[in-house]
Amino acid sequence: MLEKQKTHYRYSRHLPSDLTIRVARRGFIGLLILSPNSACVEFSLSGLKFRSDQSFKINQKLVIDLCLHNIDAKEINAVVLNCAPDGANSFCTEVKFCFESKHMRHKSVEQVLRMIEDKLRLAEQFPA
Repeated sequence: MLEKQKTHYRYSRHLPSDLTIRVARRGFIGLLILSPNSACVEFSLSGLKFRSDQSFKINQKLVIDLCLHNIDAKEINAVVLNCAPDGANSFCTEVKFCFESKHMRHKSVEQVLRMIEDKLRLAEQFPA
């Protein structure tokens, strides 16, 4: 089953040393509710894994902002694939990016995600 979960990654994953994420979910009337304590664990062009103090439901839709140095990706649509407890009051959540919406199909979204991946790959290959 673990192999099946990892096969959704179409691209290689990279350890995000300086990647800052902000995770939000939709509230009752469509307003975004921020999950303040989130830290990225893995990143790829198709999705990411993050640690948070909040639990998320499978198939729950999220909106994620990513920031790496001077690169910002705003309002990235994602859906939860898996959420498991990870220690006391901590959860590890795996999401995939949803490229179905008009906003996500815009070429600039893919370009920004590729730039983030490239910076993470370079940092992994040539550590400081």
